[in-house]
Amino acid sequence: MAISVRQKLTLEAYKEFMRLHYFRRNWKNLVFFLFIPFSGLYLFYSKLKEYTFTEFMLNDSFYFMLGWVLILFPYLYFRLLMRGIANQFKKGTLGDEMAYDFTEEGFVITTKNGNSHKTLWSNISEVSESENLFLIFIEKNTAHLMEKKQMSPETVAQLRQLLHQVKGLKIDGR
Repeated sequence: MAISVRQKLTLEAYKEFMRLHYFRRNWKNLVFFLFIPFSGLYLFYSKLKEYTFTEFMLNDSFYFMLGWVLILFPYLYFRLLMRGIANQFKKGTLGDEMAYDFTEEGFVITTKNGNSHKTLWSNISEVSESENLFLIFIEKNTAHLMEKKQMSPETVAQLRQLLHQVKGLKIDGR
């Protein structure tokens, strides 16, 4: 059974990939985005036991600024990262249209300029399915993103069935 799908990566799909992959799977990012801001909050909390807010700001200005940096840095880092990705979509660096041809052996990706690449299922580390995406991981942090809204419901069902038929393929999700 061969399944052909044409996809154009969208910014929304990429943002969902970032949210699903980087914040749910990668513990280092969880530490970065949760532990560091909480340590800044703890710094504020511990100092506000000793001083009022104004005294803290005036007497321990180093700790006051350090607390704000610890709280805001992960947020600002993430915003700048997402802005850079959005700019890459605007420039056309990301978001090219691709054609995927799925078979029992693997899949072939053909770009809009005609380049093609075949990947065997044995080279796939994992397949994950979310409400809106199929994520086909070729490495731990690299995946092909396939939006379900760009596919017909029949194609989604056929692709899901094909992925479940592949022996040895680790499937996470639905």
